[in-house]
Amino acid sequence: MKAKLFALFLLTTVTFSFAQTSESKTAAIHELLNLTGSAKMGIQVGQAVMNSMRKSQPDVPEEFWEESEKEFNAENLIELIVPIYDDNYSEAEINGLIAFYKTTLGQKVISTLPIVVSQSMEAGRQWGSQLSFKIYKRLKDKKLLKE
Repeated sequence: MKAKLFALFLLTTVTFSFAQTSESKTAAIHELLNLTGSAKMGIQVGQAVMNSMRKSQPDVPEEFWEESEKEFNAENLIELIVPIYDDNYSEAEINGLIAFYKTTLGQKVISTLPIVVSQSMEAGRQWGSQLSFKIYKRLKDKKLLKE
């Protein structure tokens, strides 16, 4: 009987301990995402896509777009992202990231990341274009290209 009670106590304690860790880790992930502005950036990307769709579909009534934009909710996006961070980082790593992003360098990374990503995408686009041209020319020179 004592062994069963001890096992029940141990199971309850371990379960409660994991729940506490999970809650504190979830809270830390929320802090990290808010600190880095991840959800805000996601919403901005969504709005850019929406604006592009608006321009490509000029006959769609404005009310439709306004109603659709109501679906852009940072909290909903964060709830989708939290499990990804939970799966890929330990709580200690999340806390380390929070500490880093609170530093001067971390704040600079947050503020410059959109520019760095944009410039990197442009560099990748140019590189891909140049590489495609070289491969096309090589295929043509070797008469391997069917025209």
